[in-house]
Amino acid sequence: MQNKQANLEYLSLATVSQLIEQKKISPVEVVKSCLNKIEQLNPTINAFIEVTAEPALTQAEEAEAEIRGGNWRGPLHGIPVGVKRYV
Repeated sequence: MQNKQANLEYLSLATVSQLIEQKKISPVEVVKSCLNKIEQLNPTINAFIEVTAEPALTQAEEAEAEIRGGNWRGPLHGIPVGVKRYV
């Protein structure tokens, strides 16, 4: 699973969305991959003021359950989002 997560960062958003829809990867895997990359790079590039890892994982679990239950809502269902805001 770790190799799959490491390779997710090189896939396009469209490809990740298709893989989620096809149930070949889970939203939880995608979120964990993103969180791992943020943990690696954020101390250097300081791109995130706040990372809400636990809510992101909870929402990914909810999305995964919906998708497995046949309720795929569209291309962004299960895709994590970062929000840029100016303070």
